[in-house]
Amino acid sequence: MTESPKETMPNLSIVVIGRNEGPRLRRCLESIRSADYPADRIELIYVDSGSTDDSLTVADQLGARTEPIATGPFSAARARNVGLRLARHELLHFFDADTVVDTHWLRHAVDQMHAHPSVACVTGIVEEIDPRANIYMLVSSFDWHIPPGFWRMAGGNVLVRADIVRRHGGYDESLVAGEEADLCYRIRQDGWQILQTGQPMVRHDLAIQRFRQYWRRIVRTGLSYGMIALRFRRRPEKMWLRETLLNLTEVALWIAIVACAIALRSPAVALVLPGFIVARILWIATRTRIGRRAPRTHCLTYAAHCQFSRIPLSIGHLLALKHTWARTQPQLIEYKTP
Repeated sequence: MTESPKETMPNLSIVVIGRNEGPRLRRCLESIRSADYPADRIELIYVDSGSTDDSLTVADQLGARTEPIATGPFSAARARNVGLRLARHELLHFFDADTVVDTHWLRHAVDQMHAHPSVACVTGIVEEIDPRANIYMLVSSFDWHIPPGFWRMAGGNVLVRADIVRRHGGYDESLVAGEEADLCYRIRQDGWQILQTGQPMVRHDLAIQRFRQYWRRIVRTGLSYGMIALRFRRRPEKMWLRETLLNLTEVALWIAIVACAIALRSPAVALVLPGFIVARILWIATRTRIGRRAPRTHCLTYAAHCQFSRIPLSIGHLLALKHTWARTQPQLIEYKTP
């Protein structure tokens, strides 16, 4: 598709959300300022969720309109809704402050939105800035791989038609995780589509350095899946219900095998579990290598992560079940440090 000349590009609101992102925020805003998009067509807004660092000063220095949220509870959904209310233009791009925007993305995304009138959300490829920094970054980088096409949801970095998002109530602030999936679900039920273009959008800085951060991130992912699965469990499209039940079932199977081995005092039964897990790791690694052509050792490491992560994912699922039944709101699970 031929790219639009700069003089014909429409006005674009960009909302960056963050909390104690430090140098990552400066890097994000600078990448937006240097993007291949007319600067006079960009309205740049930074919504800050109670940062205790110099984030607001950095954003102000780089010419962004700053909007602090002084008191909690803080969440991505609340920050995006603040940006949604402030944005003046029909096309609105959300970015997380821990990303670096590809130079050509904004123009490409706007062109794609105009080329597909039935599309409400446009997203692209996310890559980790330094996937080889440590094992946590390596395995997490695999999760960003989404082939181009029409999908059920987009993540936090997305170009949207602002009026459509407002018409559907914006992001649900009762969700501390899974708010993007919830919004995309509601939009799609009204006939709109979510497009992954397959073009580079952002490089992401997950900034995980310790096991505790890695664990908490997976628990939050499990909470997200669980909350969405329970929310739409009675709808025709039961989003994430199958994935949630399969994960819980596999962990329950592990526990049953261990219980049987203990009850029967049988070493042979005890060997069933590691045999089963190894077989699953090899199967996942083979499929990953075929789909992504990554090094074999990386695929095996990722596959081992997929099996291990079932435990914290299940904890997140159970937290979602607990809060849904009790009709309480879970707390935000933070895993990054400034």
